[in-house]
Amino acid sequence: KRLYSLDSVVFRTMMFLDDDSQLFGMPLVRLQLDQTTGSLGLSSRRSSALTNHADMLLRLRTSSTSPGLLDIPGTQAGCSHGITGDTFYAATGNDYRGEFRSLQEGWAGGF
Repeated sequence: KRLYSLDSVVFRTMMFLDDDSQLFGMPLVRLQLDQTTGSLGLSSRRSSALTNHADMLLRLRTSSTSPGLLDIPGTQAGCSHGITGDTFYAATGNDYRGEFRSLQEGWAGGF
């Protein structure tokens, strides 16, 4: 069994996969992996415009680099406020549905 992680992830722009595909067409999505460096890029193209959405590093995990289990109660206790999923999605202004609406609770602040 081989475990991988995505490290140094940088999100650059949103990729919308929604109703505007009827107007603009579905984007052509590209994942590009440099096997020498592990650099992985996510981009899309609609018409002639290429948009870079995210860059990251793909790394093979070993027993010495695998993270431990997250202490969820300890992490929550160190946060100054929490929010319900419904409140979060109402505040985004986007119409997230189905698998794109999976947040139930979130915490922030502190540390």
